[in-house]
Amino acid sequence: MKVHEKKLDFQFHEPVETGKKPFEVRINDCDYQVGDIIELKAYGKCCNYCDGKSYKQYYSGNCSGWMNCYESEAETIRVKILTVIYPKQINYELTHGLISSSNFGKINFDDVRKVLKDYFDRKTLPKDYVVLEIEVIKNN
Repeated sequence: MKVHEKKLDFQFHEPVETGKKPFEVRINDCDYQVGDIIELKAYGKCCNYCDGKSYKQYYSGNCSGWMNCYESEAETIRVKILTVIYPKQINYELTHGLISSSNFGKINFDDVRKVLKDYFDRKTLPKDYVVLEIEVIKNN
């Protein structure tokens, strides 16, 4: 089991945290495996730390989010990988609407199609990417 630190677009922070988005589409640059943990750090929105106690005293530009906060202050969600889905497993089904979500846990493939369209302007998963079924690890 490995722990991966990755960024998460802030628009997906709440849906991932609440379980409404139980998947991530990621470049497979670190050989994701079932059981691995991903620490998703939110960015892309003015972070919760714009009160002058961190970067603002050193930065005079517009607040643009996590990249301008101390990393330790970024909102973080820990998730466990339940399933790793490769392009060859789903691309034909994605383009022809044949996927049964029962084969891939809680993933709604209409949501996957929307992410692919919005982020990649395509209908299929790029060859170096994977869809990860994830589950939030609750802090005790």
